[in-house]
Amino acid sequence: MKKGFKAVLAAILLSFFPLSAQYSHHEVKTQLPQEIFSKGIIEAIDLTNKKVTITYESIEALSWPAMTMRFTFEDEELVKNLKVKDSVEFGFIQQGRVSFLKSIKPI
Repeated sequence: MKKGFKAVLAAILLSFFPLSAQYSHHEVKTQLPQEIFSKGIIEAIDLTNKKVTITYESIEALSWPAMTMRFTFEDEELVKNLKVKDSVEFGFIQQGRVSFLKSIKPI
């Protein structure tokens, strides 16, 4: 009886070993949001709410037509030298329904 139990236990353990070995040798990679770039014209800068409104060219990476949209920024340094009607190149990441401005410079 002991031999039968040991054989069953060994079979169970061996059946799980390849699965655990498979996961121990593979890294789990987290996909970071990809920065998307475009060009546009600043329509408004709202420092209180940390938003910049930009009329931009179509963005093929997202299948977005040209339009005007508000982008959220975290650091006021990003927009401190910009003014309404500036032509800009900018980069942002899309997280759900929020577009976070990551880079912006006049052109």
